[in-house]
Amino acid sequence: MSLTPPDLTDARLFSATSLPDGLSEVLQRHVPSGQQPRRDPVVPSEPATLSAAIETLNHLVRSQSWRSVVQLGQTTLVHLVEPRTPDKALLVWLYRLLGLTQLGLYQAAKSELDHLEPLESSALCYEAYPDQYPNQKGFMAPWELLVLAARMPAWNGDIYLTLDRLHHLLGMTRAHQEADATVAADHPSLWVGRSMALQLLKAGYLLQLKAYTAALGVLHQALTVEPQNPGLKSAVGRLMLQTGNIAAAETMFAEVKQLTSDHADLVVMNRGFWNIAQGDIEQARAEFVKVAQRCPNHFVAVNNASVCDFYLGRGSDATQALETCMNQEPSTAGVCPVLIRNLCVAYELGYENPALQNHKVKKVVDVATWAGDGWDTTAFRLST
Repeated sequence: MSLTPPDLTDARLFSATSLPDGLSEVLQRHVPSGQQPRRDPVVPSEPATLSAAIETLNHLVRSQSWRSVVQLGQTTLVHLVEPRTPDKALLVWLYRLLGLTQLGLYQAAKSELDHLEPLESSALCYEAYPDQYPNQKGFMAPWELLVLAARMPAWNGDIYLTLDRLHHLLGMTRAHQEADATVAADHPSLWVGRSMALQLLKAGYLLQLKAYTAALGVLHQALTVEPQNPGLKSAVGRLMLQTGNIAAAETMFAEVKQLTSDHADLVVMNRGFWNIAQGDIEQARAEFVKVAQRCPNHFVAVNNASVCDFYLGRGSDATQALETCMNQEPSTAGVCPVLIRNLCVAYELGYENPALQNHKVKKVVDVATWAGDGWDTTAFRLST
């Protein structure tokens, strides 16, 4: 018997919340109005079809126009006829909830997601509507929405519940990989890739909890799926360094070297981290500089070399390297919060007010010119 589809387009499902832009707020506090770059949200025209709405939403995501993503998601759900079917409505909900989380509106996102859950209920399975979805099986919710729902508790302070939910999703991927007549049988890389992504997420959350041994266990499990993955092996080796197991890290890095070459950026970066663990900051810096000189847009190498400069008492060198990298790549390196934070630390070491404030405010203007919505303004280390 066919069920009645739930209404996922009711206007009462949406929370009434303002959509902040942290960069605009910082600009208003510290930059004269005539010098502020415009940061008005994009106002897309109301789409005539669902496909047009999805195309526009994808464009807004690429430009990190998260305020517009949130607004257009609601407009599409409430005013378009096409998303009345639950599968299409859930796709649009994915964009809406993603936008809210990118803006840091985690409580609002949770409140709206609560109206949709449980996403794995029978009411949101294709089998419940045989007339509407003949020959289709499984959950209607996009996989990305299931993952977002799993991560929602961590965004709201409960990492342990997120770990439980990720474990559940991992079980789902394994079931698909083992099945003989599923999508995974035709496309084995689909569910393997999803499993790998979940394990990396799980390891990341364990690291937040400082559960290093558990995180290593998860990464080792991932290695059983992709044993020849040099990036994954490097991650394991670097985490081994963090736990003090230098000999095991050295063995792992040697395996990475065999899979690539002695001069590969990954190998050189690993040598840099190994030297840091040995306390040889000068040699570590030399390794990171090799990568940065060969690949100027390798922001991790630039950042690590600059951090080494700090430890070696070369604050001016660190400042120059960071500024050069950002000036060369203003839309990428120039809006990287980690680089900005370290540059502002360099300013604090090299300047006193009012020069310090002037340098930071100039960087605010630079970032606001290029960055999308939801940018972490704490990186400027400005007093409120």
